[in-house]
Amino acid sequence: MGGVSRRTSDAVRALWYSNAPWCGTGYGQQTQQAVQRLIKDGHEIAIHANYGLEGSTSAWNGIKIYPRGLNPYSDDIIVAHWMEWTQTSDLPKLIITLFDVWVLKAPNLDKVPNIASWVPIDHAPIPPDVLKWCQRPNVMPIAMSKFGKDELDKAGVRNVYVPHAIESVYKPTKEIR
Repeated sequence: MGGVSRRTSDAVRALWYSNAPWCGTGYGQQTQQAVQRLIKDGHEIAIHANYGLEGSTSAWNGIKIYPRGLNPYSDDIIVAHWMEWTQTSDLPKLIITLFDVWVLKAPNLDKVPNIASWVPIDHAPIPPDVLKWCQRPNVMPIAMSKFGKDELDKAGVRNVYVPHAIESVYKPTKEIR
C-alpha cells in the first residue's frame, strides 16, 4: 500500500467505492485526499472505481484499484471486490461509499455487515431511494454538508457529519504561476 502509515488499534480494512482518484471529478478529488489520509492513519484501503477504470485492476500510489463492473455504477461487482479485498485480513471490514447512493440497488449489498456512506443529500425532503438506503441497518450515513445532516435528522436517520476534505496548502502549477 502507498504512503507511510501508523497502525492504530481501531484500524479497518475497507473498500472505498467512488470515482478513481486520478479523475478530475469532485468524487475523484475527494477519493484522492481521503484515501491517502485514511492510509496514513493506519487503515488498509483499496478503491473500487465506479468510474475511471475498466477491464482489470490497477494501482495508484501503491493502492489497489478495482475496475468498474458491467452495471453503469458497478453495484454488480462491488461485493465481490470487497470480499476479495477483505478475505485475508483479521481487521474489521467495511465498504465506504462516496457517491450518490440511489444507484446502489444490488441485493447482495445486504451481505456486507458494515457500510459507511459519505452521502450527498441535496434535496428536501430526501428522495425515497436515498432515504431507503440511509435507513438500512448495515449502513451508517455520513453527511457531507450541514444541510444533509439536518435533512437526515428531520427524517429520523442516525448519521454523523463529516465535511468534505480540502487541501489547505496551495500549490499552483507552472501554468498558473
